[in-house]
Amino acid sequence: MRPKDKTLFQQYCEKYHLQPHPEQEYGYFYENFRDAPMNVDSTIYKEEVASRTTSVYFALTDDGKIEFNQVKDSTKYYQYCDGSAQHVYILDEKKNSRTDYILGNPSLHGWSINNIVVTNQIVILPHQWVAAELIDKESFSLMTCTVSPGFDFKRFILADKEMLTNKFPEYQELIQQFTPAVVKGFAM
Repeated sequence: MRPKDKTLFQQYCEKYHLQPHPEQEYGYFYENFRDAPMNVDSTIYKEEVASRTTSVYFALTDDGKIEFNQVKDSTKYYQYCDGSAQHVYILDEKKNSRTDYILGNPSLHGWSINNIVVTNQIVILPHQWVAAELIDKESFSLMTCTVSPGFDFKRFILADKEMLTNKFPEYQELIQQFTPAVVKGFAM
């Protein structure tokens, strides 16, 4: 990371209490909001109570990437805060399609990069798999991620390479790049 970016990233770590993410090698996070519990449909959730909403700061550094993941039965909202823009890849199970976004600030990063629209927020639906990488590999990117119903590691799923390739064979190369060699202890 460039010295100027490293200094700014360290300031964010101190201000927002960012800690290494347990499942994303290059990620840092801090949960800054967890809403009150609510009753939920027990046919969807094993637990009958879940937080309405959670929000975290999440930062990627250096050559970081977010591997394909989803939070079962929850919608995620990504919002750009600072640093490098991110190339975000979404694989949609219902439409059997791929959509690419650039998560960034259009006034800083331009209105498009490589013919992909730059936007400062993205919505990821429960039936979509999401992955991302830094545009500027020598920087960092800070964003917020809001999840509703609230995030719970019991519902966080890192994609299995074989399963995702079977669902989306036309995106095999992308899936190879953004799935872990071994899925670490999450339900599939």
